[in-house]
Amino acid sequence: MTLALLNNDYTAYEKLRAEKEELQRQIALNVYAKIKQLVVASQDRAFSQMDNELGVKTFGFNDENVKKGYCKKENRNGKSECIPNMLNVNRLKAQFDELNLDYSRDIVGKKGEAAAKVFNDYKHRFQQLSVETALEIAQNLSFMNKTLGLMAQMQSYAFKQQMGYFEDIIPADALKDDKDHQESLKQK
Repeated sequence: MTLALLNNDYTAYEKLRAEKEELQRQIALNVYAKIKQLVVASQDRAFSQMDNELGVKTFGFNDENVKKGYCKKENRNGKSECIPNMLNVNRLKAQFDELNLDYSRDIVGKKGEAAAKVFNDYKHRFQQLSVETALEIAQNLSFMNKTLGLMAQMQSYAFKQQMGYFEDIIPADALKDDKDHQESLKQK
């Protein structure tokens, strides 16, 4: 382009400028199309992952999952489905509070072996609830990690595309050194 300006060849300069703008537009369209494709895949994957990993035992809506606070009812494709709730600290706290209240109520007036049985039952339920809580936290962290990884992949792809790191797209700077391309411009 600079050479065309130095030679006062404004027609060639306009052609080169128009081609450069068209190439940049094509690159932007390719980046947009790939990002859109990744976003749709990420949304589908995220939704599927939430359905599979965040504590919901079945895709179907049932009262057991609702009572446990795992999901809320939502109609999709003409059928009721159980859409998982995200990590709900209040639900976990309520379960621990209920466990402590049950223990307090059950231990009153008990002595010796009866008190030991109540305590043993409480300890077992407490450990079970602790493991469930840790599992739910781990599943949420795993989901977040996978989602952030996919977002980083999308940003990396957009950056690489913009910087011209892909073979399927020729960066504008490479075109100025391409003799075939320069010859095709002269013929136009």
